[in-house]
Amino acid sequence: MTKIEMPFVRRLGVDIDNTVADTSKHIAAYVQERHGIHVSLDIVQRVGVTKAFYMLSKEQLNEALAASWRDPSVIELIDPRIPDLLRTTCEGEMVRFIPVGVTASRGENSNIREWVRDNDVPFEEILQKKRQMEKAQANVDLQLEDSPKVAKAFADLGKPVVMVTDANPELQQLLTPQGFVHYSTWPDIPKYLQGNLRLLNQLGVTQELEYVDIR
Repeated sequence: MTKIEMPFVRRLGVDIDNTVADTSKHIAAYVQERHGIHVSLDIVQRVGVTKAFYMLSKEQLNEALAASWRDPSVIELIDPRIPDLLRTTCEGEMVRFIPVGVTASRGENSNIREWVRDNDVPFEEILQKKRQMEKAQANVDLQLEDSPKVAKAFADLGKPVVMVTDANPELQQLLTPQGFVHYSTWPDIPKYLQGNLRLLNQLGVTQELEYVDIR
């Protein structure tokens, strides 16, 4: 039996918009009201905000993203179990995680912090980046993400990232046995982050464990 030395501590980055906070519906509502453009919520959630609203200029899209955070009290959790799932994940037996919110949200930082506090999301700190692609340079060892483009940026830097949205065709190109992009759903996150040996190897928890793919 392989001996695993404990404890291991790693920084777990968690994207906020549409990974933890359900802002899609508010973005879609703003775009329809302000620009008269209707895109179904299903499409927005399936392809992502940027692709769903490709017809908007960069400035118009940023305005919509900022508007979605103007009233944090109306934003719901993607899954009401997320706070408890994060706590379970971070207190696991294989590795202890320090949860860090990592976002490129255009929302006011004070509104984001208010929402995190009111929804009991157990982030120890929040890192707000100016651009999506800058997130991959954040001081985290692993990222939970909903954007395939950002996931690839993490993977290109040799950082493992777990996609926590429904299956996405773009994602399939990234999921290779040696790849750094993984896939899970919120209810399975605690088990996945503590039990996927390939992921644990990538985090440097142990280099001795035999490779096992539990996807």
